[in-house]
Amino acid sequence: MNIAIIGGGISGLTCAFWLKKYGHQVKIFEKEKSVGGWVKSKQTANGSIMDLAANGWLDNEPAVHRLIDALNAHQEHIPVSDPQSTRWIVFQDQMVPAPLSPSMLLRTPLLSFWSKLRLLCEPFIFSKSPPNENLSEFVERRLGPGVVKGLLTPMVAGIYAAHPSELDVRACFSKLVDWEDQYRSLLVALHSPKRPKSKPPVLHSFRGGAGAICEMLAQEISEENIVFEKIESLEKKKSTWVLHSDLQNDFECDHVVLACPAYVQSKLLQNIDKETALLLDNILYSDVAVAISEYTQESFPNRNKGFGALCAQDQELYGVLGILFSSDIFPSRTLGQQNRLLTRAILGGTQYPDVLDWSEQDIKERVSQAHQIIFGQQKHQVSEVYVFKHKNAIPLYAPGHNELQEKIRSQIYKKHDALSLLGNHLFGVGVKDCIRNGEQCAELINNGQILSKPA
Repeated sequence: MNIAIIGGGISGLTCAFWLKKYGHQVKIFEKEKSVGGWVKSKQTANGSIMDLAANGWLDNEPAVHRLIDALNAHQEHIPVSDPQSTRWIVFQDQMVPAPLSPSMLLRTPLLSFWSKLRLLCEPFIFSKSPPNENLSEFVERRLGPGVVKGLLTPMVAGIYAAHPSELDVRACFSKLVDWEDQYRSLLVALHSPKRPKSKPPVLHSFRGGAGAICEMLAQEISEENIVFEKIESLEKKKSTWVLHSDLQNDFECDHVVLACPAYVQSKLLQNIDKETALLLDNILYSDVAVAISEYTQESFPNRNKGFGALCAQDQELYGVLGILFSSDIFPSRTLGQQNRLLTRAILGGTQYPDVLDWSEQDIKERVSQAHQIIFGQQKHQVSEVYVFKHKNAIPLYAPGHNELQEKIRSQIYKKHDALSLLGNHLFGVGVKDCIRNGEQCAELINNGQILSKPA
């Protein structure tokens, strides 16, 4: 079968890789000059490796391991240097360790005495999650408002660049709702002998940066199967699809996979399936900026080491949502240069929606000030700061998103027998989710089906 995939991000690349393994003819159409989407890596002037957006994936997704096996990339696949390294939260201009154990939870200044007492009352909360409950409502109902403010808000900002009240609990953290349904209590679920036990997931990446996995996939798919043209419209002619590009070229295929953002999918479906296009228009995105800074270790001689630092709800950090300590997480990012310090700051999100209007110099100054709060007084100037602005970077899984994505997939299933949708706006924003959905999409196409809800 001849299959066209519109979008050369991690979702489209994974789908194309497996379809080619199944023996199908595949072509990827990518509007940018290189593949990878938000999963790209570059080198600094000093040779350090910087991730422009995503920096890796958790190892608790079997589809990721199957892909690594198929790529024979085990030697390049590396875990974080220390999975137990401290996660920090900036609270009242101080660095506070995130409480990841019961004893730390009882001692943390992030929660008041009354917030801790309310948290311990969670097993006696007997209410159930109503439809379309947002994440903030769910956690406040079960654990109290103090946990939302002190712990949940910074954590969620580091993943979705949004406030918990803006997110659908079932779409983002369905396991919490499952625990409530099955065990009646989150704390009871954590200690229940009936709950399947598993090791905490560990962040992994490639030695050459997260983007190396996309480069490896592109190499396996081969360059002759990747067309760097923007597809402007689709046309269905009996059993054949016709793709029209911005360079006035036409391409025919048997099956189309739209592995592009929701707003692009909506535009392409306008003249084919207006109802589904309107549904896709309901998915909004946040803009973010990523600032990668390179220092010498001597710049902050008394700094705290660890995984990174997130910003507490009432903490002003100059528009910075959090800073990852890249060279602490993956020492190979600085190519063995132990005197180099590489960090990655995330700015914007729904809290700072005008981030793309900030000048590059303004962003650099904001990040410099944030570093001094997190690391202490700076002794040496930064070697370089690299700023990358990402428009429509992270899809917002708003309340009702779970029902919305189910409806979108149902519409495609009912109306189209040779069309599939992929992307981090459906069934998971993480790299591991995109890999899982890309693999499953390829399997279903190969079996003569289209992509419905992931198993």
